Amino acid sequence: MENYRKGKNVEEEITKERIPIPGLPDDFIWMQVNGGSKIRNLLDVALKGFVEKGVIVWTGSGTAISKTISCAEILKRKHKAHQITKICYRKFEEYWEPLLPELDELVVVRDEPIIHILLSKNLLNTQEPGYQAPGAIDPSFKVQYDKQASSSRNPNNKNRNKPYTSKAPGQRSQPLQSQKNSQTQSQQ
Repeated sequence: MENYRKGKNVEEEITKERIPIPGLPDDFIWMQVNGGSKIRNLLDVALKGFVEKGVIVWTGSGTAISKTISCAEILKRKHKAHQITKICYRKFEEYWEPLLPELDELVVVRDEPIIHILLSKNLLNTQEPGYQAPGAIDPSFKVQYDKQASSSRNPNNKNRNKPYTSKAPGQRSQPLQSQKNSQTQSQQ
């Protein structure tokens, strides 16, 4: 690539018409999340709009996907909402101009993942792939969470927050090496 210079970038534009969620209402809030967006600023606008309109779509691509999901989850905690999630790709073309006259121009085409999350106060199509009801938890997560929560609440588990030590009751705690030395001396 030392014989090429980066030229223009052409990216596929994201428009409301191209959101792959069927049955979108005409009037909804559309939050486009970028990598440099601040979550606090996004949520200020989103929370006010969600109260008024009751429907919001979060969109983010590339490195902003995790931030998009975080914003949607925070909004869901504050307001019970039905959710439909769709994942797709958008196309980027990078043009590389040759520095030597005998070389051809290069075009690199890459697909970048993009996520759309629809949140609504009203019931959505429950048969749509990607639908999630308000307060729904994935069953596999719930089983793991229940096991963890029950072991920490067990009143018989008195040592749950204490580090393991090998001392007898009434004996003062001492470093592990000195414990071994005192055990060998008592055995002799």
